[in-house]
Amino acid sequence: MPFILYLKREIGGSKEKTNHEIIACILKELGKGQSLIKHVTDRKGHDRRYSMDSSKITRELGWMPTVSFKKTIEWYR
Repeated sequence: MPFILYLKREIGGSKEKTNHEIIACILKELGKGQSLIKHVTDRKGHDRRYSMDSSKITRELGWMPTVSFKKTIEWYR
């Protein structure tokens, strides 16, 4: 069905991580210390994590992640 290409789909890595885990990984890959992390006071609506469900695009189009998070960081360097 051609119309299926225009439906909304989330694309993620299928691996749940906390915000702290993500920034720690980025700093490690950049050769920086975790002392750069600055904690802030919690506020209403403060996100502790982000999670995307890629099952719809996998089910409908057979898409699977092929690039690791570390490779994504390298690409931005």
